[in-house]
Amino acid sequence: MLLAAALLAGGCANRPPHGTESALAARPEAQSVLRSVTTDRALEDRILALDPDRISEDDVRDTLAKAPAPRIVLVHGGIFPVYLIMASTGRFLSAMGYPESKIRHPDDGRWSTR
Repeated sequence: MLLAAALLAGGCANRPPHGTESALAARPEAQSVLRSVTTDRALEDRILALDPDRISEDDVRDTLAKAPAPRIVLVHGGIFPVYLIMASTGRFLSAMGYPESKIRHPDDGRWSTR
């Protein structure tokens, strides 16, 4: 039984595709992701001036909705009813002002990914 488990665990290991070793070894430059996001200086100043304890609907609509937003990936793991919870979570975040295009799957518009 122990031998079968060891063989099974060894079969689960995989190697990166040929030629990607050098790409994996290269380290990104410090702060490169932050520099890749460009925002208007006036918008950045308005965001930084917001009081997190007192965000109004106008602040969300007029300021935060115009800021660049990272993609949110809703993963349901393939279990049947969980995708319903992920869809509900996506609709909730969207209703709170998060851009729906940054929540839905970019290929087919699903709320969640398996």
